[in-house]
Amino acid sequence: MSYQLLQRSESKQTSQDAPLVKELTRKIKEVLCIDARPVGIGGGTVGAFLRNADIDSVAWSPIDDTAHQPNEYVLLKNILNGAKVMAAMME
Repeated sequence: MSYQLLQRSESKQTSQDAPLVKELTRKIKEVLCIDARPVGIGGGTVGAFLRNADIDSVAWSPIDDTAHQPNEYVLLKNILNGAKVMAAMME
């Protein structure tokens, strides 16, 4: 038996001191009154491609930790809160 690796992507880390990380953390606190903290995540996002091109990126969203599980769901409240933070980031 053999296999062929079709896709693999590893990425650099975005520094916790990067302006993007600091600004997102500040906006989350300002808009949602939540003390966010940078952590790494497993799995792949488009951020991996950006970081490998030396473009800082972050992945963030308010969730209920049901991703990739039976009965996965998202609350409208979380979608709206995420949109509020993203809008604040664009100010």
